[in-house]
Amino acid sequence: MDFYLPSRSHFFQPAPGVTWMPGRPTGKPRRCGHLSHNSIAKDAYWEAITAGATADEALEKGIEAVEAFLRAKREKKEKKEPTPEPTPEPVDLGPHPSGSKTMEHGQDLPVGAYWKKQVRYDEFAWRCDINHALGRYYLAGDVKSCPGCGSCRSGPGQHPEMDFYLPSGTIARQEAPGLVNYKPRKAYKLTKKSKKAKQIVTHNQFCSKKYWELIEEGHEHCEGGVNEDALALAVKMTDAYVDAKVAAMQAKLEESGSSDEERPMAKSKGKRKQSGKHKEPQSESDSSVRRGRVGAGVFSTTSSTPLVPRKRGSEELNDSELDEVTEYESTKDDEEVQQGTISLSSDDESTSDSDSA
Repeated sequence: MDFYLPSRSHFFQPAPGVTWMPGRPTGKPRRCGHLSHNSIAKDAYWEAITAGATADEALEKGIEAVEAFLRAKREKKEKKEPTPEPTPEPVDLGPHPSGSKTMEHGQDLPVGAYWKKQVRYDEFAWRCDINHALGRYYLAGDVKSCPGCGSCRSGPGQHPEMDFYLPSGTIARQEAPGLVNYKPRKAYKLTKKSKKAKQIVTHNQFCSKKYWELIEEGHEHCEGGVNEDALALAVKMTDAYVDAKVAAMQAKLEESGSSDEERPMAKSKGKRKQSGKHKEPQSESDSSVRRGRVGAGVFSTTSSTPLVPRKRGSEELNDSELDEVTEYESTKDDEEVQQGTISLSSDDESTSDSDSA
């Protein structure tokens, strides 16, 4: 044609000189489910012919079928969609009571948190926002992985950095209703080789294992959801498991500390003077807490479990403390020299004079 029509539109009108004759139905199913106007009219036409109508009456039936189809399509298109309800505006709860700009409302500042660096290599604490069975996890800057889910701080998960610090090796957790939506998953099928290898079990894996054990014992599992009662029991078991693990670690640290105090000091065979910068060897349990291994130092934010204090190096002391250490070492050296000096009596002096004469 020599004109245009709007996009995706069509137009038809009666054509008196054109006679439409539908072909006979083949009886085979159509390959395409979309029917053209001629197909709709053809079905209605032969249905009327089969019922005993004349050719003109059957043609009218075909035209009526096409018009009814177009009318229904037009009404469906013109049908107004329901107006969506306006999205409620978020309520501004203001700053967090602790003064932190990164803490979520409903969460408490972890016990032992501080705002300023205590040593130059302190790093900001971070939070693991992955769904955990035991809620939110807050980890010290030197802890690189979350014991709740096993995710790494530098991994693809959501691990926002906080605006406060935590003592070295600290892992704090607290319940987070409304913030965490944890769903237990079934364990993967392990091969014989992987079964023999030692597996590191995260808190989420432990909780999932307990949940499915409860389901096998008779609790009903909801398809597409979880059994809230079984999940609550599994979370309770996981909480008890983690608390027992922390208590055992604390007892081990206290035992190692008491054994170090009761151990007699060995005599030094050499005369080499030890400087104040010499650091005592750390126990294995103490170093594991500082390095932030999985499961080390997992504390609840509601408890005030003290961390094991570590010995500070000379680079962490201020000027006054360095002067005190220097004065103490010089006094100690003078005492050692005085103890090692041999005193001569008057008899010895006279004897030495006579010998020289």
